[in-house]
Amino acid sequence: MTNKEILEKAIEKAIERGWEPRHFVTLKNSYSHPEDSEFLDPLGRWHTISPLDIIYNHQFAKALWGEETIYVSLAGQYESDVPLWQYHLQQMVISPDPIQYLGENL
Repeated sequence: MTNKEILEKAIEKAIERGWEPRHFVTLKNSYSHPEDSEFLDPLGRWHTISPLDIIYNHQFAKALWGEETIYVSLAGQYESDVPLWQYHLQQMVISPDPIQYLGENL
């Protein structure tokens, strides 16, 4: 799946689960790298935004993965129940290819 297809599928899934994209209206066609995209604000002005701004959005992540928790243990030093959205968001941030991570965890 291409980066564009991954983003489209993730956005569609998040919207189905209640995420309201508000002003993220039109995205450029190329997602081979997390580059700038464009969006139209409510006043009809074009702005530039990165796809990472969308996938790192907390409301987007909450809609995509939900509030169910997952038990996390890091080298026996930290143990906790973490919401799935927060866990996946953290993993995306440290991933060398966050969009690919997103595609693997939809």
